[in-house]
Amino acid sequence: MPRTLLFLTLLTSLLPGADDGCALLREAKESTYGFSPASLSKLEKTAKLQALDRFWKLAKPDPKLSAGCLRLMLEKERNDAFFSFDGSQLLYSLDRSAPSAQVIAEALARVELNDIDSYDYVALAIEVSKAGADISAAAMNFARARNVEDYAAGAGLRMNREQGIVALFGRLPADVAVAKGKALYQSGDTVASAYGLLVLALALTPEALAMVRGAGDIGALPAAIRRQISTLLSRNAPRPGMAHVYRREQLLAMMDSAPNYPAGMRGPSGNEDFLSSAFAELQAADAPVVREARRRSIVDPSVSSLLQYYAYTHMLHVVETKAGLYEKK
Repeated sequence: MPRTLLFLTLLTSLLPGADDGCALLREAKESTYGFSPASLSKLEKTAKLQALDRFWKLAKPDPKLSAGCLRLMLEKERNDAFFSFDGSQLLYSLDRSAPSAQVIAEALARVELNDIDSYDYVALAIEVSKAGADISAAAMNFARARNVEDYAAGAGLRMNREQGIVALFGRLPADVAVAKGKALYQSGDTVASAYGLLVLALALTPEALAMVRGAGDIGALPAAIRRQISTLLSRNAPRPGMAHVYRREQLLAMMDSAPNYPAGMRGPSGNEDFLSSAFAELQAADAPVVREARRRSIVDPSVSSLLQYYAYTHMLHVVETKAGLYEKK
């Protein structure tokens, strides 16, 4: 090969957009996506579903290559909100590594919730959170969206806005949840602001509760949110002499394994032995263990996950009361 032609060939291979094995998938993406499902008729949606199915089938034979291509496409995508979701679902089906999980978490923040099933959005965000991804931006996207009530027909599960917010923000580390809850509260959006106060109250930290108290009268908030906040703003001391089955060491071991409890054990929701023992045995120093078990108890957007989360919240409320959270400084 002449030297000039060889040089041009090498140069072309280094140019952006040169064939890196992703050209076919990129071309298929351009001809398949670029639409908003919410704007389509039923007939148009049926046709698009067939095109989406072809795109997924194109990616499946070589999962490793396709996953790398999808990561690049999702990282660069800024305009196609539906691809940011559907491409994320496809990527997760091919590769569940930490790098892919973080790309998906960031892509979810650019999704239009009215184009998709909100339950699936929350479920995918929780899954990538389990892989270590930071889903705080995805949580904020959901909290700011409208019309996120959903019913997952296949699973027979209903998810309302509050459940989705509690599940997403419940997966965040406490300091991140407080920062994002504060941003929601100060957003100027009446609906988002109310949920921001709920996120702050559920955090059960001195900083968060100080902000909730500083909000003043909460009488105008939705009743369900108001009841939760009112409960969490008051101390919750266990009754003296409560009967209990488990010792502190056993409780800590169970919480360390959450949500995969030892054989014969189950989480605290509906488990009076677990709860009463925790109220009596756990100490102020155990709050971080309870917090982490509570965070991990959110395994999906289902009611059963949320019941575990709220049972741990009850335990945390008692432990933080023991730690002096409600004492005047």
